[in-house]
Amino acid sequence: MHENMHCYDKLSKITGSLVTFGFNFGEYDDHIIEAINNACFFSDERKGKLYSIYIGVYSASDENHINKIKSKFKCKVNLFDAKTVQFW
Repeated sequence: MHENMHCYDKLSKITGSLVTFGFNFGEYDDHIIEAINNACFFSDERKGKLYSIYIGVYSASDENHINKIKSKFKCKVNLFDAKTVQFW
C-alpha cells in the first residue's frame, strides 16, 4: 500500500504536460484522474502546475470514451492517434 501512495503523491505533483500511452482511464481509474487533477493547481512546493495531458487513443471507441470523461480533468486534454507515434 505504501508504494501505491508514493506513486499517487508523485503523480499529484507533476508539472508541465503529461503524455499517456496505452492507458484508457477505465472505470476503476478515478483515483488516477484525482491525482492528475491535484497536479493542476499551482503549489509553492512545486513551483508550477500541470497544464495539459496528452492521451493516446487507438480507435474511435477509445476517442469517444475519452471525450465522454474529458470533463473530469481540470487541465487541458489533448488526444493523439497512438498508432502513429514511434516511441522507440
